[in-house]
Amino acid sequence: MMDFCNLSPSTVTITVNVDTTFDLPRIANLLLRDHPETLGRKQIVTNKEYKQLYFSPGAVIYLKYKTDWYGVKKSSSLSSDASSSENDFFQITFVIYVSTLARVHVMLFRNGKLKVAGCKGENDVLFVIDRLKKYYSTLEYRVYNYVIANEMINITFGFPFVVDKLAINKLFQDKPNCLAHYEQTTRQYVTVKLYTTRPTRIKALVKYSRANATTTLSVREDPLTGKKKKPNTCFMVFPRRVVMSGCGIDYSIMEEHYNIFMDLVRKNEHNIALPVKNELPDTSAGRVCQSSSGEPGTFKVRGKRGK
Repeated sequence: MMDFCNLSPSTVTITVNVDTTFDLPRIANLLLRDHPETLGRKQIVTNKEYKQLYFSPGAVIYLKYKTDWYGVKKSSSLSSDASSSENDFFQITFVIYVSTLARVHVMLFRNGKLKVAGCKGENDVLFVIDRLKKYYSTLEYRVYNYVIANEMINITFGFPFVVDKLAINKLFQDKPNCLAHYEQTTRQYVTVKLYTTRPTRIKALVKYSRANATTTLSVREDPLTGKKKKPNTCFMVFPRRVVMSGCGIDYSIMEEHYNIFMDLVRKNEHNIALPVKNELPDTSAGRVCQSSSGEPGTFKVRGKRGK
């Protein structure tokens, strides 16, 4: 089983705060105008077909605003789109390609906030910002400040044995600062949540941008206020692998929870491992990039993208 520094993030959810407000009806109409080939029709495809789609970078293939949607969507998301909530009137959701084979999901809020899911790093977010700027920028030389921060990071790693889900659920149920749940009839995995007991700090990347000017990047660190809940790490435990999702603003919290999780797994392997022979270990893990200081860098998450 691997050390935390040798794990590879699969995707990152990144938030961006722009010092402006977004005119959502105007932006939605402009997106529909500029992408008639993909948004001029409605098409529902299977999950397999959706994964095989590829478009040029910058192509928007899905858009939802209020109760209407346009473009291509997966059949598995029909139920979530069938019902609208109050939030749907204050945000735009769309899918944009950042490379030929890679796309991200963007939620654009009226108050100037963006949430971008499915990123491999900050370059994906900067690409989205560059493509969006013409839609919300009304003054040619207006200066915009962007505060960019990792909100959540997803990491997948494997076990060298097959896990008994009932046993691992029981193992974590009575541990402090931990919540474990397994519903056999509806889920194929055990949910384990570990909660932090210490304060943390928000590390954010600040991007200063102006038309026809050089972009500069700097890192800002702010304390996490008491109004926000303390970060936790969620482990979705399958028989041969685990999907770990946690605080993207402070890698040390995820590392702490990962070490607690794996320490319990190692010490109780004889109780939670199923007797399966001739199984090959899951080798889907890779590496987390380090900052120049030698510690995991908040914005150093890297991954291969097809260009």
